[in-house]
Amino acid sequence: MSVTAFLVALLSFYLTVGSVHSQGSPHDSFIIQYLERRLSQMEERMNQCEQKTVGVTQKTYDLSSEIRGYLSTLNVVRSEVQSEMDSVSARVDRVERELEYLENKIPTQTDIEMEEALLEQQINAAELDLLKKKAKIKVEKDCSIVLSQIKSLKIVKKAGDTYGSWFRDPSQGSAKVYLLSGISNNTLLEYDSLHSFTESNTTTPVKVLQLPFPWIGTGQVVYNGFLYYHKADTPNQILKVDLLNGTVVDSTLVPGAGRLPVYSLNPNTYLDVAVDELGLWVIHADPEYGGNLVITKLDKGREYHI
Repeated sequence: MSVTAFLVALLSFYLTVGSVHSQGSPHDSFIIQYLERRLSQMEERMNQCEQKTVGVTQKTYDLSSEIRGYLSTLNVVRSEVQSEMDSVSARVDRVERELEYLENKIPTQTDIEMEEALLEQQINAAELDLLKKKAKIKVEKDCSIVLSQIKSLKIVKKAGDTYGSWFRDPSQGSAKVYLLSGISNNTLLEYDSLHSFTESNTTTPVKVLQLPFPWIGTGQVVYNGFLYYHKADTPNQILKVDLLNGTVVDSTLVPGAGRLPVYSLNPNTYLDVAVDELGLWVIHADPEYGGNLVITKLDKGREYHI
């Protein structure tokens, strides 16, 4: 039994007793008044609880309606995402099939590298054969000359700058020695012989020749009375100067030269002119051949790669 029902029953009991005993005591009248007040207060509280219950019920209904709306929207979004995922999966499958088809049609990278290496080998072999045909070098089957030893450094003369060059004219009947001091200069010293060159107090006068243009580097040479050298401030120009009158009689440009030093220990020499029994040569490094040396024959226009 609830408290309200109990109080109502108790009040009814007192009212009944009061009606039977109309001449009850004051104590009974006080109890009845107290119960009436408590009952009124409880009814008021019950009304407030009922109002609050109605408000909570309404809020719960509104919240459930909102949640149902969210769930409906979520279901729609989930359907859209599922549809997009199915579409992406179909596209991935199609791309995989196309890649597999291309892999079957296109050769692998290993095959391409092997074909490129084979092609490069064939090109190098063809270039080598062509160079051999152009060079027409006669190689003896047996070489009777063998390098036996290298002697120590011999100082012939101390003169001029730290860098420079001195040499003889290798042509027959010439004993003159030439000195070019410095990396870049235009003064050539001519000595009658090696003895006059090495003597400190020689009585033979030294011939001083002013060149029309300065040289660069230390790759000069005299051949048949003409001085060949790399003209300064030019990448690949060789000058031919007549030593009798000091005039330029010819010049040429060496293709592909002048971009790298010939030797790593001599960074100022880009063209090195040399002479042997076959004639006049120019030695230079070419970056197109990996920095390897290229030898060009001046008088015949031949070119050899080392």
